[in-house]
Amino acid sequence: MEDHTYSSGNREGERERRPLNKRSAKQIHDQQRQRTRVYIGGALRRWRALMRDRGFQSHAEVAAFLMDSYERDPATSTYIKREQE
Repeated sequence: MEDHTYSSGNREGERERRPLNKRSAKQIHDQQRQRTRVYIGGALRRWRALMRDRGFQSHAEVAAFLMDSYERDPATSTYIKREQE
């Protein structure tokens, strides 16, 4: 008299839900990465151009280059606000 079918509760293609108090490894990784982000706003275009022109392979290389440039001569590395292009 078994005319019913039972399932595990998960439909095909659905993820199994986890309790809210358990965070996934991805969420933890994303939170840790968020702490090291630097927002450069309108300078992104210049950042990418520098990266391309100098042949840097990573953003860390660009950052190290800029920090080294600043440490060599901080007097000439002051921020100059440019007008909106």
